[in-house]
Amino acid sequence: MYDNMTHVSNDCGYFIFCFRLLSGTVICAWGEDGAAAMTVGGDVTTSLIYAPHKVVDTLGAGDTFNAATVYALSNRADVTSAIKFGCFVAGTKCGGVGLKKIKGLQNRLREFCCTE
Repeated sequence: MYDNMTHVSNDCGYFIFCFRLLSGTVICAWGEDGAAAMTVGGDVTTSLIYAPHKVVDTLGAGDTFNAATVYALSNRADVTSAIKFGCFVAGTKCGGVGLKKIKGLQNRLREFCCTE
C-alpha cells in the first residue's frame, strides 16, 4: 500500500495515508528542501527552492507557498507547475521583509505553465 512512500519524506507518511483514503493530491512543502507532490495515480513530482541572493525574512514563507500553489492550481496549472510557482513566490518572499517583494508575482504564473 505504501510503495510510493520511498519517494517522499517520512514526515509526510500521515498525509500520504490520508491521500490514499481521500483520493486527492498531496503537496508537501519542505522549506529549504523545496516541495513535492504525489498525485492520485502515485506519480511524484518535486521542485527545488528558488533561493534569493540573501535570505532576509522567512516568516510566512510556508503560508506564501500554500497561497501561491493554490492560486496556480485554481488557474488550471498542473501540479508540477503549481509547486514550482509556489516555491518561486515563497523564495522571492524570503528575500525581503514582509510581503513587499511578492506584489504582482501572480502575473508571472505563465512562466511556470503552459495553460491559461
